[in-house]
Amino acid sequence: MQIHSLEKINIEANLSGIGKANDWLSGLFERYHVPLKKQAAIDHCLDEVLMNILMHGGENAKDSIITVCFNVKTAADVKEILLSIMDSGIPFNPLQFTPKPLPKSLDEVVPGGLGVGIIQRMSDRLDYEFEEGQNVLTLSFII
Repeated sequence: MQIHSLEKINIEANLSGIGKANDWLSGLFERYHVPLKKQAAIDHCLDEVLMNILMHGGENAKDSIITVCFNVKTAADVKEILLSIMDSGIPFNPLQFTPKPLPKSLDEVVPGGLGVGIIQRMSDRLDYEFEEGQNVLTLSFII
């Protein structure tokens, strides 16, 4: 297994920080030749995670820095992108969360509550830890 160098960014917990993270991620997609379909999934998942931190992480999350790490692992013919997000918000394990079902029509759409389900469906694997006062969520994407 070959592990490429870890890329890392620290952002403020606000909308400007999310924009900075998105720009950073776009540059990494180009550098590591991430297919367009996976780019969309990774970008969407990062947006969902960061917005959830801002909206539901509590005061500690809003007053702290969010760290996002991007790592690429290759083994044989498989390439895996690991995207880890660390924040100081309220502990939340998305692996223990049962998302509500997707609406069957536009009439059934109710805002909110779909983000974790989107992350679960769009990533290939999720790992979560709460260590040293921080949520550490790692999303895996096989490309």
